[in-house]
Amino acid sequence: MTYLLRPMIAALPYNDDAQEVRDWLDSTLHLTLADAWPACVESKWLFWLGIQVMPHETLVLALCDVAESVLHLVPAGEDRPRIALETARRRARGEVTVEEMRAVASATDTSCDNAAWRAAFYVTAYAAYAAYIYDARASHACSTYAAADTACAYAVRACAYTASAYAYAKRAGLSEGADPLDVCAILRARMPAADVEAALVVWCRENAPDALVEVPS
Repeated sequence: MTYLLRPMIAALPYNDDAQEVRDWLDSTLHLTLADAWPACVESKWLFWLGIQVMPHETLVLALCDVAESVLHLVPAGEDRPRIALETARRRARGEVTVEEMRAVASATDTSCDNAAWRAAFYVTAYAAYAAYIYDARASHACSTYAAADTACAYAVRACAYTASAYAYAKRAGLSEGADPLDVCAILRARMPAADVEAALVVWCRENAPDALVEVPS
């Protein structure tokens, strides 16, 4: 059974990102998530929806995937970004504590003279902090909606700095660069449309059953 996307999106908690997603949907002909998900070119919109309905482990791993795409821009011998991502992945698997995750995130230094390297550091730092906040949200150690907004903000910054890292690297001749849309592709690989739609339907059944409107035949 397939449901219209707009009513489900309208039922989710409101913030600026939610409004942007609504405005974008209103400007398109996409009726279902299966149509809209592959067409979306804003990584922050994908993350916004993901953080509303997906397991926090999936969100952390998706963000690690994004940050990992710039690790090759980090100078040789600088292991803190790699360790931060490895720790975040291990935390998602329950192998380290929240306190260990926080310590590693705090130790990810962003000071660097090279613009591309600095941007890469920011990607991993924001990814690590978002992972830590997702944990706090999941364990109800802080306000769910406040944590969601904060974690999403860190995730958005990580995605933005990914594009910046490649742009700086391209100018410096360190990399041939990459299409910023690749960030969306990375997120979609970790959060396929079918999985997100299933999670969104479950959320609506539990919180807003009237938002489940079948697609007209």
